[in-house]
Amino acid sequence: MIDDPWFPQLAPDLAPLRGVSQSLLEDIVPASLALGKDPYKTGVLKALPFVGNTQLLFIRTDLMKGNAPKTWDELIDMARQERAPQLNRYGYAIRGRAGAPVVSDFLPIYWSSGGRITDRSPSGRLTSVFDERLFQGALRTYGELRDLSPPGAINFDWPEMTSALVGGRALMQLNWPIAIPELIRPRPGSAPPKWTIALPPEVKGSATPATSMIGNWLLGIPRASTQSEAAQGFLVWLLDQQERVADEGRSPTRQSVFDVLARKKPYFAEIRTALERSTPRDRTERWSQIEEAISRAVTGYLAQPSSDEVYSRRLTTELNRILQRQ
Repeated sequence: MIDDPWFPQLAPDLAPLRGVSQSLLEDIVPASLALGKDPYKTGVLKALPFVGNTQLLFIRTDLMKGNAPKTWDELIDMARQERAPQLNRYGYAIRGRAGAPVVSDFLPIYWSSGGRITDRSPSGRLTSVFDERLFQGALRTYGELRDLSPPGAINFDWPEMTSALVGGRALMQLNWPIAIPELIRPRPGSAPPKWTIALPPEVKGSATPATSMIGNWLLGIPRASTQSEAAQGFLVWLLDQQERVADEGRSPTRQSVFDVLARKKPYFAEIRTALERSTPRDRTERWSQIEEAISRAVTGYLAQPSSDEVYSRRLTTELNRILQRQ
């Protein structure tokens, strides 16, 4: 099983999956299926997606009024109105810990403004398409979200962020479906919180549709396997059994399974839509280096919020250096 950002690095050592039925392939959400192809989306299928995670906007409906915000500007206005530090209540919670946490929390804002980090040239070479202006705008938005978050949120990872939502300290946040079991888990002596999920907000004025980060778990077979045919049969069998194991903490990747789950729990329809609209991390074996560079820029800005131009220029330099090593 492979966390999808690692797939580009491992793909050369995975066996092609040939002869998978067309009916199964057509049943898989296209955004998920694309992750298991080398090159991304258009190449040879080398992995099947089994867990279909993506981010959604979580909202505590028992503690705030109004409909889900359509734009990040609307969200910030709502969070500002609901912020009540004297009650230990904050309108939002960022996931600000350095590394993958802050990058996954920040990038949907940059992507939804139309920004991208890299692209492939016709020759297949990875090039930077980083947009400093859009990045600066996303930084300023993220800085406002930090100001609306509980104290210490610049060090929050998933447990702290989710705890703030469940405990009512934070009223909104981008989170993953794995947060749902925490929200619905019975707690002796207290009523369960009321909540909803919504699609991530748009960036006002952007022609790019709102998006979130996709984070799927993929199933692949080592190229050196001497039992690749039997192993592929097992992977297909696992996908056939997906309805038995899929739940809030393990979202499916098959559209038919989403349909079944949504009839019982309507929020699965929202998870599916978010998954269909999601964006992958850059499909390159250099992603970990790129991620660290983005993290340094975002966390640097959070520490010195008046310097968005400085950190965007530094990131341009770092990206060029990383990509020159090809």
